[in-house]
Amino acid sequence: MKYNNNYESKSRFECNKCSTVTDVPPTHKNATCIYCNKGRLRVQTRCRNCGEWFSPDKYGVEYCKYECKVKAQSTGKKTFRETNRIARNAQSLLGYHVRQGNITKPSTCERCGADDKKIEGSHDDYSKVLEVEWLCKSCHVKKDKKNPLGVTSIVK
Repeated sequence: MKYNNNYESKSRFECNKCSTVTDVPPTHKNATCIYCNKGRLRVQTRCRNCGEWFSPDKYGVEYCKYECKVKAQSTGKKTFRETNRIARNAQSLLGYHVRQGNITKPSTCERCGADDKKIEGSHDDYSKVLEVEWLCKSCHVKKDKKNPLGVTSIVK
């Protein structure tokens, strides 16, 4: 059972003396238990994988045990895309020149003329780094599907 953030509380508090559990957050850092007036309240959070309550030993821990962390991280994509080094270098160099002000990035797409979308540089030849066509995302995707350069490969 996976924990759903929308329906249940993400954290609760447990007394270290009487083990009473409450959803009411403490009023200050060293607040005592409202039931036994002796113990300190410690935070319990839900494991993101199995949904069990646990007391993390440090801030930012999201899984109750190592097995849950491994299981949660291994259930994602089995493949990922790898970009050719030459293409990455060309894209990086173009970004550098845009940031330095050597090349001005237009605000409209060169194909459809859209000015309300994000504009990207599209290379026809990666050996000519600074020769790009400025396209919106949708035109860039259409162009790459129509004429793929073969620089992105799937790695399993």
